[in-house]
Amino acid sequence: MSSQIKYNQKFLDAINREIRTLIEDGYVPEDIGIAMNPIECKIVKPTLHGFQMLKERGINFIDVQHYVDNAVIMFEQEGDQDDILHLYLSFDGGCVLINASGKLITAYSKDNFKPHVIEILKVVKRYEK
Repeated sequence: MSSQIKYNQKFLDAINREIRTLIEDGYVPEDIGIAMNPIECKIVKPTLHGFQMLKERGINFIDVQHYVDNAVIMFEQEGDQDDILHLYLSFDGGCVLINASGKLITAYSKDNFKPHVIEILKVVKRYEK
């Protein structure tokens, strides 16, 4: 059961403005993408890299599906070969999928959050309902 948060457009615009400021101040990478409401998605399989990251980080498909199902924000990003990537962030972890196909590129638990992810989640937390 998904418990993804959904924001109205006013909140999404505000989140994107704050993320843009973090990018300009050097706290968040430029290629983070556009903040959007998370799209429900069922993870079907990992890429070879995704499989390696799961194994290396001790994460399983149940963990990753939990990150998607409980995402508080999603970022649409440009990938290789014109793929659209979706970065899902929850307070427990994050993952990158190839659009809504469910093909996993990478995943990480909150223990592996980089500083910019923590900054993004601080912004998002201010807009939770």
